[in-house]
Amino acid sequence: MTVIATGVTGTSYADKTGLTASTQYTYQVDGVNAVGPGPQSAPVSATTSTGASTPGKVIGLTYAATLTSITVNWPVPAGPPPTSYTVNFNGVITSGIPTTSFTQSGLTASTQYAIIVTAVNGSGSGPPSSTLLASTSAFAATTLLS
Repeated sequence: MTVIATGVTGTSYADKTGLTASTQYTYQVDGVNAVGPGPQSAPVSATTSTGASTPGKVIGLTYAATLTSITVNWPVPAGPPPTSYTVNFNGVITSGIPTTSFTQSGLTASTQYAIIVTAVNGSGSGPPSSTLLASTSAFAATTLLS
């Protein structure tokens, strides 16, 4: 048995010493006081996770707006690659978006909307993006002829 920690106070310990994914580890604990160490506890085993993890936080949301639509774009987040995205557009959730772009149409002119994007993969959802406040245009685009 290898000693991995000494001088630990309290009743819990988190082993962060270069563990390997999907591996079982066994631990025993003994208490120490002025007289010396006490008897070791019964062995307890724990297995580390598979190492798979969720995508990182989506950052850098941008948008383009018309009178009645908003298109949101974002870069692929850091970390494990996402397989899809979920967009919360003013409280309406759309899941399974396969690209880094989303358009919501049928909106009201000159109105602000709150948008949050979350990356998803087989391990679950990453942390949600910060809220993007995006507004539709106030006026229709016009073309001036001379």
